[in-house]
Amino acid sequence: MKHLSVSALKTDLFNPVVQEYLNDPAVTSPLTDSSSTAEMIERVLKNFSSEQRSRLVEVLQDQYSRLKTSQKGETIDKQLFLLSESSTCTIVTGQQIHPALGPLLVFYKILSCLDTARKYKADHPDYDFVPIFWMATEDHDLAEVQRVTLYNDVFVWDTDQTGPVGRMETSALVTLMYQLNARVDDTPEHHHFLKICKECYSAHDNFADATREIVHRVFGEHGIVVLDPDDPRLKSLFTEHMQHDLIDHSLIKGIENAKSIMKDRGYDIPINGRDINHFYIKEGLRERLHRTGNEWEVLNSEIKFSEEELKNELRNHPERFSPNALIRPMYQQHILPCVNYIAGGSEFMYWLELRNMFESEGVIYPHVQIRTSAFIIGENLVDQIGKSPLELKDFFLPKDDLVRLTEDTTGEALTNMRAATEALDNALANLRSIEAQTINNQGLGKAKRKLNEALSIYKRILEEAVVEKAKDGEIIQKMLKIRKKLWGSSIQERKDCILRYIPELLGELQRDDRSQFHNPEQIQVLVKA
Repeated sequence: MKHLSVSALKTDLFNPVVQEYLNDPAVTSPLTDSSSTAEMIERVLKNFSSEQRSRLVEVLQDQYSRLKTSQKGETIDKQLFLLSESSTCTIVTGQQIHPALGPLLVFYKILSCLDTARKYKADHPDYDFVPIFWMATEDHDLAEVQRVTLYNDVFVWDTDQTGPVGRMETSALVTLMYQLNARVDDTPEHHHFLKICKECYSAHDNFADATREIVHRVFGEHGIVVLDPDDPRLKSLFTEHMQHDLIDHSLIKGIENAKSIMKDRGYDIPINGRDINHFYIKEGLRERLHRTGNEWEVLNSEIKFSEEELKNELRNHPERFSPNALIRPMYQQHILPCVNYIAGGSEFMYWLELRNMFESEGVIYPHVQIRTSAFIIGENLVDQIGKSPLELKDFFLPKDDLVRLTEDTTGEALTNMRAATEALDNALANLRSIEAQTINNQGLGKAKRKLNEALSIYKRILEEAVVEKAKDGEIIQKMLKIRKKLWGSSIQERKDCILRYIPELLGELQRDDRSQFHNPEQIQVLVKA
Protein backbone atom coordinates (compact mmCIF):
# COMPACT_ATOMS: atom_id res chain seq x y z
CA MET A 1 0.00 0.00 0.00
CA LYS A 2 1.01 3.58 -0.63
CA HIS A 3 1.89 5.42 2.60
CA LEU A 4 0.82 8.94 3.51
CA SER A 5 0.90 10.52 6.94
CA VAL A 6 -0.49 13.53 8.74
CA SER A 7 0.28 15.06 12.10
CA ALA A 8 -1.85 13.73 14.95
CA LEU A 9 -1.25 16.89 16.94
CA LYS A 10 -4.01 18.98 15.33
CA THR A 11 -6.86 16.50 15.08
CA ASP A 12 -9.72 15.52 17.34
CA LEU A 13 -8.75 11.85 17.12
CA PHE A 14 -7.54 11.96 20.73
CA ASN A 15 -8.86 13.59 23.86
CA PRO A 16 -7.23 16.92 24.90
CA VAL A 17 -4.98 15.34 27.54
CA VAL A 18 -3.50 12.89 25.04
CA GLN A 19 -3.04 15.78 22.58
CA GLU A 20 -1.07 17.69 25.21
CA TYR A 21 1.01 14.62 26.02
CA LEU A 22 1.89 14.05 22.37
CA ASN A 23 2.99 17.68 22.09
CA ASP A 24 5.02 17.54 25.31
CA PRO A 25 5.28 14.34 27.41
CA ALA A 26 6.44 16.37 30.43
CA VAL A 27 3.00 17.99 30.65
CA THR A 28 1.53 14.97 32.49
CA SER A 29 4.32 14.80 35.11
CA PRO A 30 4.24 13.63 37.91
CA LEU A 31 1.44 11.31 36.76
CA THR A 32 3.78 9.74 34.19
CA ASP A 33 7.48 8.91 34.22
CA SER A 34 9.70 11.26 32.22
CA SER A 35 13.03 9.52 32.89
CA SER A 36 15.31 8.63 29.98
CA THR A 37 14.99 5.28 28.26
CA ALA A 38 18.42 4.27 29.55
CA GLU A 39 17.35 5.00 33.13
CA MET A 40 14.12 3.06 32.67
CA ILE A 41 15.96 0.02 31.28
CA GLU A 42 18.37 0.03 34.22
CA ARG A 43 15.58 0.32 36.81
CA VAL A 44 13.41 -2.38 35.25
CA LEU A 45 16.24 -4.90 34.93
CA LYS A 46 17.40 -4.24 38.49
CA ASN A 47 13.88 -4.69 39.85
CA PHE A 48 12.97 -7.85 37.90
CA SER A 49 14.19 -10.89 39.82
CA SER A 50 15.53 -14.15 38.44
CA GLU A 51 12.51 -15.90 39.99
CA GLN A 52 10.10 -13.64 38.11
CA ARG A 53 12.03 -14.18 34.87
CA SER A 54 12.23 -17.96 35.15
CA ARG A 55 8.54 -18.21 36.09
CA LEU A 56 7.57 -16.05 33.11
CA VAL A 57 9.57 -18.19 30.67
CA GLU A 58 8.21 -21.40 32.22
CA VAL A 59 4.62 -20.25 31.74
CA LEU A 60 5.22 -19.05 28.18
CA GLN A 61 6.90 -22.32 27.22
CA ASP A 62 3.93 -24.21 28.63
CA GLN A 63 1.38 -21.99 26.89
CA TYR A 64 3.14 -22.34 23.54
CA SER A 65 3.28 -26.12 23.99
CA ARG A 66 -0.52 -26.03 23.64
CA LEU A 67 -0.38 -24.92 19.99
CA LYS A 68 -2.34 -27.42 17.93
CA THR A 69 -2.45 -26.22 14.31
CA SER A 70 1.07 -24.81 14.01
CA GLN A 71 4.59 -25.02 15.40
CA LYS A 72 6.23 -22.56 17.78
CA GLY A 73 8.98 -21.89 15.24
CA GLU A 74 12.54 -20.59 15.44
CA THR A 75 11.53 -16.95 15.94
CA ILE A 76 9.51 -17.63 19.09
CA ASP A 77 12.15 -20.06 20.36
CA LYS A 78 14.66 -17.24 20.06
CA GLN A 79 12.36 -14.75 21.79
CA LEU A 80 11.74 -17.09 24.73
CA PHE A 81 15.47 -17.69 25.04
CA LEU A 82 16.07 -13.94 25.09
CA LEU A 83 13.45 -13.55 27.82
CA SER A 84 15.50 -15.90 29.99
CA GLU A 85 18.48 -13.52 29.72
CA SER A 86 18.96 -10.87 32.39
CA SER A 87 19.58 -8.15 29.78
CA THR A 88 16.18 -8.51 28.09
CA CYS A 89 13.26 -6.14 28.59
CA THR A 90 9.81 -6.20 27.06
CA ILE A 91 7.69 -3.80 25.04
CA VAL A 92 4.07 -4.58 25.84
CA THR A 93 0.63 -3.94 24.43
CA GLY A 94 -2.64 -5.57 25.35
CA GLN A 95 -6.27 -5.85 24.42
CA GLN A 96 -9.46 -7.73 25.11
CA ILE A 97 -9.66 -10.80 22.90
CA HIS A 98 -12.21 -10.75 20.07
CA PRO A 99 -13.52 -13.17 17.44
CA ALA A 100 -11.26 -13.08 14.36
CA LEU A 101 -8.91 -10.81 16.39
CA GLY A 102 -11.36 -7.91 16.47
CA PRO A 103 -11.18 -4.29 15.25
CA LEU A 104 -8.35 -2.71 13.29
CA LEU A 105 -6.89 -1.08 16.39
CA VAL A 106 -5.74 -4.53 17.59
CA PHE A 107 -3.61 -4.94 14.46
CA TYR A 108 -2.24 -1.42 14.85
CA LYS A 109 -1.38 -2.05 18.50
CA ILE A 110 0.64 -5.11 17.55
CA LEU A 111 2.38 -3.26 14.70
CA SER A 112 3.20 -0.43 17.13
CA CYS A 113 4.60 -2.95 19.60
CA LEU A 114 6.74 -4.67 16.95
CA ASP A 115 8.10 -1.43 15.50
CA THR A 116 8.79 0.09 18.93
CA ALA A 117 10.73 -3.00 20.03
CA ARG A 118 12.78 -2.79 16.84
CA LYS A 119 13.53 0.90 17.47
CA TYR A 120 14.53 0.24 21.08
CA LYS A 121 16.98 -2.42 19.92
CA ALA A 122 18.47 -0.05 17.32
CA ASP A 123 18.86 2.71 19.92
CA HIS A 124 20.12 0.40 22.72
CA PRO A 125 22.00 -2.47 21.05
CA ASP A 126 23.44 -3.81 24.33
CA TYR A 127 19.97 -4.95 25.39
CA ASP A 128 17.21 -7.01 23.84
CA PHE A 129 13.52 -6.08 23.69
CA VAL A 130 10.83 -8.70 23.18
CA PRO A 131 7.38 -7.46 22.04
CA ILE A 132 4.57 -8.96 24.13
CA PHE A 133 0.85 -9.10 23.32
CA TRP A 134 -1.04 -9.34 26.61
CA MET A 135 -4.39 -11.04 26.11
CA ALA A 136 -6.94 -9.60 28.54
CA THR A 137 -8.55 -13.02 28.91
CA GLU A 138 -10.16 -12.41 32.30
CA ASP A 139 -12.56 -9.69 31.17
CA HIS A 140 -16.13 -10.90 31.58
CA ASP A 141 -18.07 -8.34 29.56
CA LEU A 142 -18.99 -10.57 26.62
CA ALA A 143 -21.14 -7.85 25.05
CA GLU A 144 -18.01 -5.76 24.42
CA VAL A 145 -16.35 -8.42 22.27
CA GLN A 146 -18.99 -10.70 20.76
CA ARG A 147 -19.91 -8.54 17.74
CA VAL A 148 -18.02 -8.37 14.45
CA THR A 149 -18.84 -5.43 12.14
CA LEU A 150 -18.15 -6.29 8.49
CA TYR A 151 -19.24 -3.93 5.66
CA ASN A 152 -21.73 -2.35 8.09
CA ASP A 153 -23.31 -5.76 8.79
CA VAL A 154 -23.10 -7.01 12.36
CA PHE A 155 -22.36 -10.68 13.11
CA VAL A 156 -22.73 -11.98 16.66
CA TRP A 157 -21.02 -14.76 18.59
CA ASP A 158 -24.17 -16.56 19.71
CA THR A 159 -23.46 -17.79 23.22
CA ASP A 160 -24.90 -17.35 26.69
CA GLN A 161 -21.69 -18.26 28.52
CA THR A 162 -20.64 -16.19 31.51
CA GLY A 163 -17.42 -15.57 33.39
CA PRO A 164 -13.97 -14.74 31.95
CA VAL A 165 -14.16 -14.73 28.15
CA GLY A 166 -10.79 -16.46 27.80
CA ARG A 167 -12.19 -19.55 29.48
CA MET A 168 -15.25 -19.77 27.22
CA GLU A 169 -15.56 -22.67 24.80
CA THR A 170 -15.39 -21.91 21.10
CA SER A 171 -17.76 -24.19 19.13
CA ALA A 172 -20.16 -21.33 18.31
CA LEU A 173 -17.20 -19.32 16.97
CA VAL A 174 -16.69 -21.91 14.24
CA THR A 175 -20.26 -21.26 13.09
CA LEU A 176 -19.59 -17.51 13.20
CA MET A 177 -16.52 -17.93 10.96
CA TYR A 178 -18.64 -19.75 8.36
CA GLN A 179 -21.12 -16.86 8.41
CA LEU A 180 -18.30 -14.36 7.89
CA ASN A 181 -16.83 -16.47 5.10
CA ALA A 182 -20.11 -16.26 3.19
CA ARG A 183 -20.12 -12.44 3.44
CA VAL A 184 -16.45 -11.50 3.07
CA ASP A 185 -14.81 -10.41 -0.21
CA ASP A 186 -13.82 -13.38 -2.34
CA THR A 187 -10.02 -13.15 -2.10
CA PRO A 188 -7.45 -15.81 -1.14
CA GLU A 189 -6.28 -13.68 1.81
CA HIS A 190 -9.78 -13.33 3.29
CA HIS A 191 -10.56 -17.01 3.01
CA HIS A 192 -7.14 -18.09 4.30
CA PHE A 193 -7.44 -15.87 7.38
CA LEU A 194 -10.88 -17.28 8.16
CA LYS A 195 -9.52 -20.79 7.61
CA ILE A 196 -6.87 -20.09 10.29
CA CYS A 197 -9.59 -18.87 12.66
CA LYS A 198 -11.83 -21.88 12.01
CA GLU A 199 -8.96 -24.31 12.53
CA CYS A 200 -7.97 -22.68 15.82
CA TYR A 201 -11.50 -22.44 17.20
CA SER A 202 -12.08 -26.09 16.24
CA ALA A 203 -8.82 -27.34 17.71
CA HIS A 204 -8.99 -25.58 21.10
CA ASP A 205 -11.55 -25.86 23.85
CA ASN A 206 -11.17 -22.28 25.11
CA PHE A 207 -11.11 -18.83 23.58
CA ALA A 208 -7.73 -17.84 25.06
CA ASP A 209 -5.74 -20.74 23.62
CA ALA A 210 -7.45 -20.35 20.24
CA THR A 211 -6.72 -16.61 20.12
CA ARG A 212 -3.07 -17.17 21.03
CA GLU A 213 -2.69 -19.51 18.09
CA ILE A 214 -4.41 -17.14 15.66
CA VAL A 215 -2.13 -14.27 16.74
CA HIS A 216 0.85 -16.61 16.52
CA ARG A 217 0.00 -17.76 13.00
CA VAL A 218 -0.40 -14.19 11.78
CA PHE A 219 2.37 -12.41 13.73
CA GLY A 220 4.61 -15.10 15.22
CA GLU A 221 7.30 -15.04 12.55
CA HIS A 222 7.68 -11.29 13.20
CA GLY A 223 8.48 -11.90 16.86
CA ILE A 224 5.34 -11.08 18.83
CA VAL A 225 5.04 -13.24 21.96
CA VAL A 226 1.50 -13.85 23.26
CA LEU A 227 0.86 -14.09 27.00
CA ASP A 228 -2.28 -15.27 28.80
CA PRO A 229 -2.00 -13.84 32.35
CA ASP A 230 -4.74 -16.14 33.67
CA ASP A 231 -2.27 -18.60 35.19
CA PRO A 232 -1.83 -19.63 38.85
CA ARG A 233 1.97 -19.60 38.57
CA LEU A 234 1.94 -15.95 37.52
CA LYS A 235 -0.78 -14.99 39.97
CA SER A 236 1.21 -16.54 42.83
CA LEU A 237 3.95 -13.95 42.21
CA PHE A 238 1.40 -11.20 42.81
CA THR A 239 -0.37 -12.44 45.94
CA GLU A 240 1.33 -9.97 48.29
CA HIS A 241 -0.08 -7.04 46.30
CA MET A 242 -3.45 -8.79 46.04
CA GLN A 243 -3.59 -9.07 49.83
CA HIS A 244 -2.79 -5.37 50.20
CA ASP A 245 -5.91 -4.67 48.17
CA LEU A 246 -8.20 -7.38 49.52
CA ILE A 247 -7.46 -6.99 53.22
CA ASP A 248 -5.48 -3.79 53.85
CA HIS A 249 -7.26 -1.73 51.14
CA SER A 250 -4.01 0.21 50.67
CA LEU A 251 -3.89 0.26 46.87
CA ILE A 252 -6.79 2.70 46.60
CA LYS A 253 -4.79 5.33 48.53
CA GLY A 254 -2.24 5.76 45.74
CA ILE A 255 -5.03 5.92 43.17
CA GLU A 256 -6.89 8.59 45.14
CA ASN A 257 -3.71 10.72 45.36
CA ALA A 258 -3.35 10.64 41.57
CA LYS A 259 -7.05 11.38 41.07
CA SER A 260 -6.68 14.49 43.21
CA ILE A 261 -3.93 15.79 40.89
CA MET A 262 -6.04 14.93 37.83
CA LYS A 263 -9.07 16.77 39.21
CA ASP A 264 -6.96 19.87 39.98
CA ARG A 265 -5.85 19.87 36.33
CA GLY A 266 -9.37 19.40 35.00
CA TYR A 267 -8.71 15.89 33.69
CA ASP A 268 -11.59 13.45 33.42
CA ILE A 269 -11.34 10.45 35.76
CA PRO A 270 -11.95 7.36 33.57
CA ILE A 271 -12.21 4.76 36.34
CA ASN A 272 -13.11 5.17 39.99
CA GLY A 273 -11.34 2.66 42.18
CA ARG A 274 -12.89 0.86 45.13
CA ASP A 275 -11.65 -0.31 48.51
CA ILE A 276 -11.35 -3.76 46.87
CA ASN A 277 -10.30 -3.83 43.21
CA HIS A 278 -10.36 -7.57 42.54
CA PHE A 279 -12.92 -9.99 41.21
CA TYR A 280 -13.38 -13.59 42.26
CA ILE A 281 -13.47 -16.05 39.36
CA LYS A 282 -14.48 -19.63 38.83
CA GLU A 283 -15.89 -21.33 35.76
CA GLY A 284 -18.83 -19.22 34.62
CA LEU A 285 -18.29 -16.62 37.35
CA ARG A 286 -16.40 -13.32 37.65
CA GLU A 287 -17.90 -11.11 40.35
CA ARG A 288 -16.65 -8.34 42.61
CA LEU A 289 -15.50 -8.98 46.13
CA HIS A 290 -17.08 -6.80 48.79
CA ARG A 291 -16.22 -6.46 52.47
CA THR A 292 -18.72 -5.94 55.25
CA GLY A 293 -16.99 -5.81 58.63
CA ASN A 294 -14.91 -8.98 58.97
CA GLU A 295 -16.66 -10.83 56.17
CA TRP A 296 -15.89 -10.84 52.47
CA GLU A 297 -18.61 -11.82 50.03
CA VAL A 298 -18.57 -12.51 46.30
CA LEU A 299 -21.45 -10.47 44.91
CA ASN A 300 -24.31 -12.28 43.16
CA SER A 301 -23.25 -15.58 44.70
CA GLU A 302 -23.40 -17.48 47.99
CA ILE A 303 -19.60 -17.40 48.45
CA LYS A 304 -18.33 -15.78 51.65
CA PHE A 305 -14.96 -15.69 53.47
CA SER A 306 -13.61 -14.77 56.85
CA GLU A 307 -10.21 -13.03 56.81
CA GLU A 308 -8.36 -16.27 57.48
CA GLU A 309 -10.39 -18.14 54.88
CA LEU A 310 -9.68 -15.42 52.34
CA LYS A 311 -5.92 -15.59 53.01
CA ASN A 312 -5.99 -19.38 52.61
CA GLU A 313 -7.97 -19.10 49.38
CA LEU A 314 -5.49 -16.57 48.03
CA ARG A 315 -2.55 -18.75 49.04
CA ASN A 316 -3.98 -21.98 47.61
CA HIS A 317 -5.88 -20.63 44.59
CA PRO A 318 -4.40 -17.30 43.41
CA GLU A 319 -5.91 -17.94 39.97
CA ARG A 320 -9.35 -17.30 41.49
CA PHE A 321 -8.54 -13.64 42.08
CA SER A 322 -8.67 -11.32 39.10
CA PRO A 323 -7.46 -7.68 39.12
CA ASN A 324 -9.80 -5.05 37.74
CA ALA A 325 -8.78 -2.55 35.04
CA LEU A 326 -6.91 -0.36 37.55
CA ILE A 327 -4.88 -3.13 39.18
CA ARG A 328 -4.26 -5.19 36.05
CA PRO A 329 -1.48 -2.84 34.81
CA MET A 330 0.44 -3.36 38.06
CA TYR A 331 -0.01 -7.14 37.80
CA GLN A 332 1.26 -6.90 34.24
CA GLN A 333 4.27 -4.85 35.24
CA HIS A 334 5.08 -7.14 38.15
CA ILE A 335 5.34 -10.26 35.98
CA LEU A 336 7.00 -8.64 32.95
CA PRO A 337 10.26 -6.61 32.64
CA CYS A 338 8.39 -3.91 30.72
CA VAL A 339 10.04 -0.59 29.84
CA ASN A 340 7.31 0.70 27.54
CA TYR A 341 3.59 0.00 27.41
CA ILE A 342 1.77 0.80 24.15
CA ALA A 343 -1.65 2.17 25.12
CA GLY A 344 -4.73 3.43 23.36
CA GLY A 345 -5.97 6.92 24.21
CA SER A 346 -8.57 5.67 26.71
CA GLU A 347 -6.06 3.31 28.35
CA PHE A 348 -3.60 6.16 28.71
CA MET A 349 -6.10 8.08 30.85
CA TYR A 350 -6.42 5.36 33.44
CA TRP A 351 -2.65 4.77 33.46
CA LEU A 352 -2.48 8.37 34.74
CA GLU A 353 -4.21 7.17 37.92
CA LEU A 354 -1.63 4.51 38.70
CA ARG A 355 1.91 5.81 39.22
CA ASN A 356 1.54 6.59 42.93
CA MET A 357 0.10 3.13 43.54
CA PHE A 358 2.92 1.44 41.61
CA GLU A 359 5.58 3.29 43.57
CA SER A 360 3.94 2.63 46.94
CA GLU A 361 4.02 -1.10 46.09
CA GLY A 362 7.63 -1.06 44.86
CA VAL A 363 6.65 -1.78 41.25
CA ILE A 364 8.34 0.13 38.40
CA TYR A 365 5.93 2.37 36.49
CA PRO A 366 6.96 2.09 32.81
CA HIS A 367 6.98 4.64 30.05
CA VAL A 368 3.53 4.77 28.47
CA GLN A 369 3.37 5.38 24.73
CA ILE A 370 0.26 6.12 22.67
CA ARG A 371 -0.25 3.55 19.92
CA THR A 372 -0.04 4.74 16.34
CA SER A 373 -3.37 5.27 14.60
CA ALA A 374 -4.06 4.54 10.94
CA PHE A 375 -6.73 4.95 8.29
CA ILE A 376 -7.13 2.76 5.22
CA ILE A 377 -8.59 4.58 2.23
CA GLY A 378 -9.00 3.97 -1.49
CA GLU A 379 -7.25 5.75 -4.35
CA ASN A 380 -10.55 7.28 -5.47
CA LEU A 381 -10.82 9.14 -2.14
CA VAL A 382 -7.23 10.35 -2.52
CA ASP A 383 -8.18 11.67 -5.98
CA GLN A 384 -11.20 13.51 -4.52
CA ILE A 385 -9.01 15.10 -1.86
CA GLY A 386 -6.45 16.07 -4.51
CA LYS A 387 -9.13 17.88 -6.54
CA SER A 388 -10.51 19.71 -3.51
CA PRO A 389 -9.28 23.13 -2.32
CA LEU A 390 -7.89 21.49 0.83
CA GLU A 391 -5.02 19.16 1.69
CA LEU A 392 -5.21 15.66 3.18
CA LYS A 393 -4.19 16.92 6.63
CA ASP A 394 -7.11 19.33 6.67
CA PHE A 395 -9.65 16.49 6.64
CA PHE A 396 -8.33 15.33 10.02
CA LEU A 397 -9.25 18.65 11.63
CA PRO A 398 -12.34 18.90 13.84
CA LYS A 399 -15.46 19.59 11.76
CA ASP A 400 -15.80 23.23 12.80
CA ASP A 401 -12.17 23.92 11.91
CA LEU A 402 -12.65 22.22 8.54
CA VAL A 403 -15.66 24.44 7.76
CA ARG A 404 -13.78 27.62 8.71
CA LEU A 405 -10.75 26.59 6.66
CA THR A 406 -12.94 25.83 3.63
CA GLU A 407 -14.55 29.26 3.87
CA ASP A 408 -11.15 30.94 4.21
CA THR A 409 -9.61 28.93 1.34
CA THR A 410 -12.40 29.53 -1.18
CA GLY A 411 -12.58 33.20 -0.19
CA GLU A 412 -8.81 33.64 -0.56
CA ALA A 413 -8.82 31.93 -3.96
CA LEU A 414 -11.55 34.30 -5.20
CA THR A 415 -9.70 37.37 -3.89
CA ASN A 416 -6.46 36.26 -5.56
CA MET A 417 -8.26 35.63 -8.85
CA ARG A 418 -9.84 39.08 -8.81
CA ALA A 419 -6.47 40.70 -8.08
CA ALA A 420 -4.82 38.79 -10.96
CA THR A 421 -7.61 39.81 -13.35
CA GLU A 422 -7.36 43.46 -12.32
CA ALA A 423 -3.58 43.34 -12.86
CA LEU A 424 -4.11 41.97 -16.39
CA ASP A 425 -6.75 44.62 -17.11
CA ASN A 426 -4.33 47.35 -16.04
CA ALA A 427 -1.51 45.87 -18.14
CA LEU A 428 -3.80 45.74 -21.18
CA ALA A 429 -4.94 49.37 -20.65
CA ASN A 430 -1.29 50.48 -20.48
CA LEU A 431 -0.54 48.66 -23.74
CA ARG A 432 -3.50 50.34 -25.47
CA SER A 433 -2.29 53.73 -24.29
CA ILE A 434 1.22 53.08 -25.57
CA GLU A 435 -0.18 51.63 -28.84
CA ALA A 436 -2.13 54.82 -29.54
CA GLN A 437 1.07 56.86 -29.21
CA THR A 438 3.36 54.54 -31.19
CA ILE A 439 3.74 54.33 -34.97
CA ASN A 440 5.44 50.95 -35.11
CA ASN A 441 3.20 48.92 -32.84
CA GLN A 442 3.71 45.45 -34.34
CA GLY A 443 5.39 44.08 -31.16
CA LEU A 444 2.87 45.76 -28.94
CA GLY A 445 0.02 44.23 -30.91
CA LYS A 446 1.43 40.75 -30.38
CA ALA A 447 1.81 41.39 -26.65
CA LYS A 448 -1.71 42.77 -26.51
CA ARG A 449 -3.14 39.65 -28.15
CA LYS A 450 -1.43 37.45 -25.55
CA LEU A 451 -2.72 39.62 -22.74
CA ASN A 452 -6.21 39.49 -24.22
CA GLU A 453 -6.03 35.68 -24.30
CA ALA A 454 -4.81 35.51 -20.70
CA LEU A 455 -7.45 38.00 -19.60
CA SER A 456 -10.18 35.96 -21.30
CA ILE A 457 -9.03 32.82 -19.48
CA TYR A 458 -8.79 34.57 -16.12
CA LYS A 459 -12.22 36.18 -16.51
CA ARG A 460 -13.76 32.80 -17.30
CA ILE A 461 -12.11 31.27 -14.25
CA LEU A 462 -13.20 34.25 -12.19
CA GLU A 463 -16.81 33.81 -13.31
CA GLU A 464 -16.61 30.15 -12.31
CA ALA A 465 -15.05 31.09 -8.97
CA VAL A 466 -17.82 33.61 -8.32
CA VAL A 467 -20.41 30.92 -9.04
CA GLU A 468 -18.59 28.53 -6.71
CA LYS A 469 -18.42 31.21 -4.04
CA ALA A 470 -22.16 31.68 -4.40
CA LYS A 471 -22.43 27.97 -3.71
CA ASP A 472 -20.11 28.15 -0.71
CA GLY A 473 -22.43 25.96 1.27
CA GLU A 474 -22.20 23.29 -1.40
CA ILE A 475 -18.40 23.33 -1.24
CA ILE A 476 -18.50 22.96 2.52
CA GLN A 477 -20.89 20.05 2.21
CA LYS A 478 -18.55 18.42 -0.32
CA MET A 479 -15.64 18.78 2.09
CA LEU A 480 -17.68 17.36 4.96
CA LYS A 481 -18.75 14.47 2.75
CA ILE A 482 -15.10 13.67 1.97
CA ARG A 483 -14.32 13.85 5.68
CA LYS A 484 -17.14 11.44 6.46
CA LYS A 485 -15.82 9.00 3.85
CA LEU A 486 -12.44 9.20 5.56
CA TRP A 487 -13.71 8.85 9.12
CA GLY A 488 -16.84 6.75 8.59
CA SER A 489 -19.86 6.86 10.89
CA SER A 490 -17.43 6.20 13.75
CA ILE A 491 -13.66 6.05 13.78
CA GLN A 492 -12.62 3.32 11.35
CA GLU A 493 -10.00 1.64 13.52
CA ARG A 494 -12.46 1.19 16.38
CA LYS A 495 -15.39 -0.04 14.30
CA ASP A 496 -14.14 -1.96 11.26
CA CYS A 497 -12.80 -5.45 11.79
CA ILE A 498 -9.34 -6.70 10.82
CA LEU A 499 -10.98 -9.26 8.54
CA ARG A 500 -12.32 -6.58 6.18
CA TYR A 501 -8.85 -5.30 5.32
CA ILE A 502 -6.79 -8.44 5.86
CA PRO A 503 -5.15 -8.44 2.37
CA GLU A 504 -3.85 -4.91 2.89
CA LEU A 505 -2.86 -5.52 6.52
CA LEU A 506 -0.90 -8.67 5.71
CA GLY A 507 0.91 -6.75 2.98
CA GLU A 508 1.77 -4.04 5.50
CA LEU A 509 3.02 -6.64 7.98
CA GLN A 510 5.39 -8.13 5.41
CA ARG A 511 7.07 -4.83 4.52
CA ASP A 512 10.75 -4.96 5.40
CA ASP A 513 11.00 -1.17 5.62
CA ARG A 514 8.02 -0.71 7.94
CA SER A 515 8.91 1.61 10.79
CA GLN A 516 6.10 4.16 10.87
CA PHE A 517 4.14 2.49 13.63
CA HIS A 518 6.50 3.49 16.45
CA ASN A 519 5.64 7.19 16.07
CA PRO A 520 2.22 8.10 17.52
CA GLU A 521 2.62 11.74 16.49
CA GLN A 522 1.94 10.74 12.89
CA ILE A 523 -1.36 9.22 11.75
CA GLN A 524 -0.67 6.66 9.05
CA VAL A 525 -2.89 6.86 5.96
CA LEU A 526 -2.65 3.61 3.99
CA VAL A 527 -3.87 3.86 0.41
CA LYS A 528 -5.19 0.66 -1.12
CA ALA A 529 -5.57 0.14 -4.84
